[in-house]
Amino acid sequence: MPDPAFLTWLGDCIDTRFEARNLRFAEAFGIDPAYFKPRKMRDPGDLADRIQQETTLRCDLPETERLARIKARAEAMNRAWQRYLSGA
Repeated sequence: MPDPAFLTWLGDCIDTRFEARNLRFAEAFGIDPAYFKPRKMRDPGDLADRIQQETTLRCDLPETERLARIKARAEAMNRAWQRYLSGA
């Protein structure tokens, strides 16, 4: 079973890696720097190992379940994009 916390961990890892750039961006555009602050500092050096673990977990799922998850994510992204385009 895929790790449900993986995407949260990945977001924290990316925010940790780019924290200095994000803070400069926030300052340049008047954005509250807290918006870019990682929820928890992560070691970006762990990225390859963690992605490999998640890949293994996902590959262990039956193909029909894996495809259903991919389809659900694609549909959710499409709905979000349509809301964005509509200005909602």
